[in-house]
Amino acid sequence: MNTLPDVKTSAATALAAFVFLAALAAVSVSLVQPPRAVPETAPPAEFSSARADAPLRIAVEDLSYGLPEIPGQNFRVRAEDTMPVPSYRTSDTTVVRKTLSIEPQKP
Repeated sequence: MNTLPDVKTSAATALAAFVFLAALAAVSVSLVQPPRAVPETAPPAEFSSARADAPLRIAVEDLSYGLPEIPGQNFRVRAEDTMPVPSYRTSDTTVVRKTLSIEPQKP
């Protein structure tokens, strides 16, 4: 003969399960710890908040072959026998370099 479960017993079991799960969740959340602070001398593979606050340094460089074109300036063309040997940065190259430092914004 099939009998229906007692409503009071089912409610008590459900309430006990709910209280147990709520307590388990509260204990789990209370045990969560933030990661430990890593010093600035930590290896580059590890995140360091001290390095994250350091200014960002960017170097931009433009390398153009040939003499610069300056408005109002005329340069004489060199004779073939006085042309420098083509090589990186020692021939008629124009190098413009700018280094920027960007400070992090403080909230």
